[in-house]
Amino acid sequence: MNAQLPINDETMLSRVECKYLISESVRADIREYIKPFVKQDRFSHGHDDGRYAISSLYLDCPRLSLYKSTADGIKNRFKLRIRTYSDSPADNAYFEVKKRMNGIVYKSRQSVPRAKAIELIEHDSNESAPGSDLAEFLHLRDLHSAEPLMRVKYMREAYVSQSADPVRITFDDDLEGALTLDSDLSHLVGDWLKVPMTHSILELKFTNLYPSWVAGLVREFQLDRTSVPKYVLCVDEAARRGVMRTAI
Repeated sequence: MNAQLPINDETMLSRVECKYLISESVRADIREYIKPFVKQDRFSHGHDDGRYAISSLYLDCPRLSLYKSTADGIKNRFKLRIRTYSDSPADNAYFEVKKRMNGIVYKSRQSVPRAKAIELIEHDSNESAPGSDLAEFLHLRDLHSAEPLMRVKYMREAYVSQSADPVRITFDDDLEGALTLDSDLSHLVGDWLKVPMTHSILELKFTNLYPSWVAGLVREFQLDRTSVPKYVLCVDEAARRGVMRTAI
């Protein structure tokens, strides 16, 4: 299946994100609860169970400053990642800068042909149109001397609101990480380490105020918001297994 995605990928580029850990039984109940309000996102099409793979190559600074800013809960921070949705050479890679500022998430994202993406990673090229999202990514990479460190992969089940309300709901599980110090974007190749988790990650993403049915969802299931940074979890698991050391 061709997983080529439009640049906006149906996610809001400026949004609030709320994350929760939920059991499988609660996940099934939430799926039923939201059914009247949502539809599967376009990337679910062609997958029998509606779940699709996401893999992101995260870049970090020599002393893991980007990892630390998230692990330490720094209020204003950013991540650099290159996201793919399959191993097909025909599918693009997506260079993303994800910033969190004063509780709001801002994401810039630009698609690049797979071969060009690998070239940009391997040769530290800063070739891009001035003012583009790719230019911002490359500028931050060079400014902070960031290099590839970790691939983060998981399976996603995603829904978007059927109404005009910009709401996106995702369930993520099967989280894995692979230490990656080069341009490998593969979903399969690599020494993948499964992150032990007994719960799925539920994310509610919306702009400004969410609609009443989302508020009802949070109340109905008594959801407790928490921090679940996938990149940090994968780095921590690699450190726990002795694959890498986190900077101190």
